[in-house]
Amino acid sequence: MPYLQGLSEQVNLFLNALGFGFLLGLFYGLFRIFRLLLGLKKLLAALDVCYVLLCAFLMFFYLLALNGGQMAAFMLFGTFFGWLVYYFSLGVLVSRVSNIIIKSMKSIIQLIFMRPLGRLWRLFRRVFSTFRRKTQKKHKKFIKKSKYHLKKKRTMRYTSRGILLEQGQNAVKQNQKERRRRNRDAKQKSKKEKKT
Repeated sequence: MPYLQGLSEQVNLFLNALGFGFLLGLFYGLFRIFRLLLGLKKLLAALDVCYVLLCAFLMFFYLLALNGGQMAAFMLFGTFFGWLVYYFSLGVLVSRVSNIIIKSMKSIIQLIFMRPLGRLWRLFRRVFSTFRRKTQKKHKKFIKKSKYHLKKKRTMRYTSRGILLEQGQNAVKQNQKERRRRNRDAKQKSKKEKKT
């Protein structure tokens, strides 16, 4: 598939590489439009790396089909030069047109989808906020009632002798503290008596 008849094979390969580079540049223009339409500014570097890897993959198959898999430096330069020719000639025009197309597409999308969805969202928020206010009041009453039910009731326990030991768990703890205090006081008195 040579461009011009009668040229040597290397010149034909160079011209083919030039055309292939121009096509890769055109693919970059389409890729740029897609990237700007989605507005993926955070993934810009990752998308550029994906583009370069895809170009390398296509270049491999191009070299395999055209030159039997043999890579020559003039073919790489031809591809790069073809890409630069696209980028600084037709690429400028495609860039300007794509910016206009993207702005118009975004405004159309906003008219068709975003405004109705925004209105629907505001309606949903209004309904949900009234529902939330009503449930918050009920929730507060429910919490107060549930805390009342969770309070520990005082219980009375008797030993087999019929002596009242405690009224609830607090009484047991207080009795234990009093016993410890009495025992301490008794030990201190006995120590003082022994010293005198």
